[in-house]
Parts: sequence; structure tokens; C-alpha cells
Amino acid sequence: LSLVATQDIEEGQEVMSIPSNLLFPSLVSKTSLASHMLRSADNATIGRVSGLCLYLMAERLDPESFWAPWIASLPEGFRHALSYKDEEMDLFQASAFRELRQRKLTNLRKEYQDVIEPLIDSQDFAAEHVPKGVTAAQFSAEAFEWAYSVVTTRAIFPGLLSENERKGDLPIILLGPLVDSLTH
Repeated sequence: LSLVATQDIEEGQEVMSIPSNLLFPSLVSKTSLASHMLRSADNATIGRVSGLCLYLMAERLDPESFWAPWIASLPEGFRHALSYKDEEMDLFQASAFRELRQRKLTNLRKEYQDVIEPLIDSQDFAAEHVPKGVTAAQFSAEAFEWAYSVVTTRAIFPGLLSENERKGDLPIILLGPLVDSLTH
């Protein structure tokens, strides 16, 4: 899909409106396994990006999820800093990209190990609210990296949000199914 303006757009002019219940996560996500996990978490330790990643991981595992069709349309892999293999990084010896990738990878693994993994380990996956067949092992570091890749390549970030979509000084980070597929 492509988004092309056929006339000038004035500053502040609305060019697209998306119903809030079609933004991920929305009120539709209240029954998500991630909602249960986050309610049991020390919210001071989980950041907005990691929380969004956790929602995405949980919804990806639930075939009954409202979001299942959209999640199934997401790519399995991405081409960005984290997707390069160590062998490929040898080609970037004289580049700051190598250091950037290593720093991002280290930070992502630390976030998973220090925040996400303990949260997963504290869950009862036999509980009634857990979709059938979902296990702790499915919330792997690889699944977290995939979710992080989705969020960092497709999220609606500051500058696109109105003042009503902020909490204090921090913007709410959302995913816009279908909007994320527009070429703009």
C-alpha cells in the first residue's frame, strides 16, 4: 500500500484517523496473557517498549487473539542492525555500525535476562487464563528479539501522537495494524 499526498498538507492538518480499538494494544488486549503478566510485575522495571513486546509475544501465541490475522501477516525476519550475523559484521570493521549493533544486541539481551525472563519464570502457565498449549519456553529471547524488531520498525512514536495520547512527558507507543504497511 502507498500513501501519496495529491495536494499540500497544512501543518496540524489531520490526514488519517485510526479508531483507537484498532491500535495495538488497545482495550481489546485486556484479556491478553500479557495483561495478566504485567499486573503481576513490578511496573517500575518494565519499560514501554518491553511491555509492548510482551503483548506482541503473548498475542502471537494465541490463535484466538483478535490480532491473530495481523500478527500472521508480519514478517518472520527483519533487515536492521540486530539481524546481521557475527560473520557478516566482519564486513563492517571500520564502521560505527558494528559498535551500534553490538550495543543494541547487548542491551536487548540484558533487558530480556533482567526483566522479561524473571517475569516469565514467575508465571503459572497452567492457569486458566493461559491459552491452551502456551508454555514459558515460547517466550524465548528469540521471540523477544522478533517482537522488538516489530516494535522498532513499525511503532507509532512521538510526533505522530496528539497530546491526548501521552501520559505525562512520555508518549504512548502503539502499533497500527495495516497503517504499518503503508509506504510513506
